[in-house]
Amino acid sequence: MVIHDNEDNQPEPSIWSIYGLKGNPFTTDAILIKEGFLPFETFVGRQEEIKTLSTILRMADGTRTIVTGDTGVGKTTFVNYIREKAITKNKFFTHLKEIEVEENWSSGNFISHTLASIYNTIDRIKLDTFSPRLKRRLSYLFDILDISNSGFSLNVLGTGGGYNHARQINNPKITNELLKGLFRAVVEELKRIGFDQIILHYNNLENLPKEKMIKLFVSLRDFLQNTKVHFIFVGGEPLPSAIYEEDKVRSIFVYGNIELNVFSYEEIIEILELRIKYLTNKGMRAFKPYEDGTIRELHKIHEGNIRDILNSLSVAMIEIIKENPNEPVILTKNKVRAKLKNILKKRYLSRMSEIDLLVLKEILKLGETTNTTISKNLGKKKQNISKHLNKLRRLKAIKIKKIGVEKIIKVSSEIRWMNLQEEVEPKKEVIEKRIESNTQKLLEGWTEEKTK
Repeated sequence: MVIHDNEDNQPEPSIWSIYGLKGNPFTTDAILIKEGFLPFETFVGRQEEIKTLSTILRMADGTRTIVTGDTGVGKTTFVNYIREKAITKNKFFTHLKEIEVEENWSSGNFISHTLASIYNTIDRIKLDTFSPRLKRRLSYLFDILDISNSGFSLNVLGTGGGYNHARQINNPKITNELLKGLFRAVVEELKRIGFDQIILHYNNLENLPKEKMIKLFVSLRDFLQNTKVHFIFVGGEPLPSAIYEEDKVRSIFVYGNIELNVFSYEEIIEILELRIKYLTNKGMRAFKPYEDGTIRELHKIHEGNIRDILNSLSVAMIEIIKENPNEPVILTKNKVRAKLKNILKKRYLSRMSEIDLLVLKEILKLGETTNTTISKNLGKKKQNISKHLNKLRRLKAIKIKKIGVEKIIKVSSEIRWMNLQEEVEPKKEVIEKRIESNTQKLLEGWTEEKTK
């Protein structure tokens, strides 16, 4: 049963319908293959990187490529864009949803989830020419994984998958050799029915500890050397160092690292304008919900990170719409600054001591730093700084990532709102002069109409 709050018992309109839009232009969701909220026509830039990866995929002997960059720069959308173009223009097969790699995966987990993703795509796109017998075998594996994810321990894959141990499957083990054989059979079948090559896309590699990542890649070395399959791995550090510091792994990643930088201010503006265009309701004129100056300010404090920029816009929009639920409101610099700084104070700053805040401001100033640097700059002992870092981490005001033996510290994206500059209000004389000028123009126009 649906309960409506308004008197006419009608559902509230979407916030975005007020702007003539079908949905949120500030969404941070990646653009997906065939079923995304936004079309690939809203993709902007990356021309050099597109040429590089497209050329690699034209190699006919199978490849292994890594795509890196900071969190939130658009790595997943970039690879999805390339995959979409590959299946549209060429005889490539690729799965619909990128494969999210988990920290506790063994090589068996990796291969089985790859097969499950291929099966899911074959089933959803109704690839009827695919062998029914082989599809049934894949469906059994898919069912095993589905059951395992629902609370069973995945002991069928030999080493276990780290799932809930309350219930356990004690069936015979599915060996890596069996999984590899099944994978080879799937590749050959896809070739038989007309696909020249296959693209596989793996995400979340930066979430794995470096040592586990190296161990996983070493165990997969032979599996990854399939002459008709292109493996693309996406993530930030420690992915590149894990690949290139281990000789056995580096030797099969011969095409280097495609690193994505942040978008320019002009590119962010173009992305938003294209989103507005494609989200505009048919037969309506869209009302742009932001000023370009607001985007410029957010681009500056977030150093071009598109996810952080879009999240900031969404947060400010929610706060402003609560006050004006039925009117389209423009996100000006002053409105956004006021709302975000108010949220910043409530969520974080009001819960900090003076020393907490001092440490936080030092991290914000340095960008990425370590306890040693903070201690030296503030003239305090490392153990004392550690106490404040622990509190800031509990408040989710900072992020700490271990790279090698060092712990790298940086502020969370919301803390960057501290750098929003208050816009100087126009002087009273300027406002009065503007009102006087507009009043004069209004009266002149009205007088002309009356004399006609």
